[in-house]
Amino acid sequence: MASLQEKIAGAILTVIRRRRTERSSAGGDRVEPTRAIAPAKVREARFSDFEAVSALKQRWGMDADSLENWERLWHGNPALLCGEAKRPMGWVLEADGAIVGYMGNISLQCCYGEKRLAAVASHGLVVDTPYRAMSLTLVAPFYRQKSVDLYLATSAVEAVGKLARALKCSPLPQAEYDSVLF
Repeated sequence: MASLQEKIAGAILTVIRRRRTERSSAGGDRVEPTRAIAPAKVREARFSDFEAVSALKQRWGMDADSLENWERLWHGNPALLCGEAKRPMGWVLEADGAIVGYMGNISLQCCYGEKRLAAVASHGLVVDTPYRAMSLTLVAPFYRQKSVDLYLATSAVEAVGKLARALKCSPLPQAEYDSVLF
């Protein structure tokens, strides 16, 4: 006799398969056959990755940063100029020499009372569909940074919120912080 968990999983899979069939027969999204993808590795982002990251963001409907903004964030950032620790500008997921994922890392300085805090904010997480299963490996280095007092990341996208919860992040201590107000 199947367990309750197996019955629920089976029911969910049935619904997913039915929706895929309906979409493909209606001429909507076509499900592509599974094909091998090139292995990918995470590495620190470099300033020279600007064009590839911009193209990746534009493919997914995100506004690409300007070269001037990258210069401001990672070469002229006062939090980087006066800090003792050298922080990466972010990380990329690279496969066959192409950038298939990106997460930026913006250094900040914050104050809490009289104490100065070293903070970082995540920026522009985007991953090509075939590599999304590797998103956690792209996000994890952000939270492993040394000499950081405060990590800031938004979860406006549900999938990003799930990644943050998987890494044991705390949500904002405000009721209904995740409600859309506009």
